Amino acid sequence: MIEEIHYFHDKIVPFEKSIIDFYATINYMYGRPKNLATIFGYFLIHKRLNQTVLAQLTGYSRGTISILLSKLQDIGAIEISNIQHKVKEYIFNVNYIPFVLTKKDPRVIEKTHMKEFFKEYLSKGSKLKDSFERAHFLKRIQDIQFIYIYYFDYLYKEDKNWNFETVNQAPLEEVYNFSEDFKLLESSFIEYLIEIDYFQESDEKMTWLNCYFLTRECLSLPELQKLTSFDKRTIKKRLDKLVEDRYVAYYPQKKYYRMHSLTHSFGSMEGKVLEFLRNSKKKFKGFLEEFNLPTSPYCIYHGYHHILVQLQHVIDKIDVFISHYEEDPLILYKNPTYKSKPL
Repeated sequence: MIEEIHYFHDKIVPFEKSIIDFYATINYMYGRPKNLATIFGYFLIHKRLNQTVLAQLTGYSRGTISILLSKLQDIGAIEISNIQHKVKEYIFNVNYIPFVLTKKDPRVIEKTHMKEFFKEYLSKGSKLKDSFERAHFLKRIQDIQFIYIYYFDYLYKEDKNWNFETVNQAPLEEVYNFSEDFKLLESSFIEYLIEIDYFQESDEKMTWLNCYFLTRECLSLPELQKLTSFDKRTIKKRLDKLVEDRYVAYYPQKKYYRMHSLTHSFGSMEGKVLEFLRNSKKKFKGFLEEFNLPTSPYCIYHGYHHILVQLQHVIDKIDVFISHYEEDPLILYKNPTYKSKPL
């Protein structure tokens, strides 16, 4: 019931927001929307919420919250409670224990069909008239095929003592001006990558940039404007993020961007994720020690005991995730709904 929902004292709210920010950031590092993870974080803390309370907690519009709640329902993180007093409530699904909001990777599900898909495009690519375009396209498709097919075999193999990395060749001297035949072939290829959600990216514009780097390797900002029709600011913002994440490198003398490796989208965040998790654990342990002091100034405020429990919970979650992660850095792709002990 809605009267069971409590707001915390102003002195406690900053600690609550630190936990929420943690969930939002770790999800963002895996390409999930921060606003979706923020809503999810509030459910982890409060367990039962409605749209009115969520609007007050987050500042999001009712329309945005409605969309985000539907997404959380779709992945099984929340469910609708009994409707009382004509107010629809949502409750946290205690059986949903993943660290990051995700579903089964559709790229695994589509593997058998993708074998035929690659075979088809290798055949089409071999018919391109321009020799450079033909060699370039076939090389890119063969590399993607190798990664796609054998990468997921790797995920389920017991023996993982082999390297599936495919590194690109030397960068092009300039952004190549591809023919209309190449562009038509490329367009249908990209449409299918988007259809199966190949990059698992919540930002649609970022997905298009990823796809073009996948097929072309080297691109300039003006060329991306022509290809996508996005404005310069929109593209530059995403290019900066791709450079920051080391997905692409920028060559200032040539004024183009080049993809580092075709395997980057599969598990390239190991170092950044572990650093973030360890720093977050250190911060939360500091909060917990402060809360547990016999003379803690926070013990008199409403929400103290609730956040005390939540701080220990998030530390436990971090420990579980790190143990899984150090054993297998690709855990989220192999088994997104890995279970820890219910908290």
